[in-house]
Amino acid sequence: RISQARRDREGVSSAAASAADLSKYCTAAMAAGGIAALITTPLDVVKTRVQLGNSAPGATAPPPRALVATAMELVNSGGVRTLFAGWVPRVMRASPACGITIASYELMLGDYIL
Repeated sequence: RISQARRDREGVSSAAASAADLSKYCTAAMAAGGIAALITTPLDVVKTRVQLGNSAPGATAPPPRALVATAMELVNSGGVRTLFAGWVPRVMRASPACGITIASYELMLGDYIL
């Protein structure tokens, strides 16, 4: 945050400094959340495939498969691109959620805790 002495020296109002800080926190959190969502998409895809197994109606539950075996099966059947299936909606959901969460936390931290 911008210190009170710096605000006084530069003639920046407290509200303007808060808005600038909030925008900075929100932007950084959105970028971080989007990157994290993109990087972890392959893990989520493999986890979902392991959880689903044979999801045909009336099918008995298959034995649990190893994550590495499932990942290799996906790569062999559709290439590495298969591991990133659904990355756009995942990033579009995670980015704003992270931005709002971190910006809200920082706003509350400054107004109510410190």
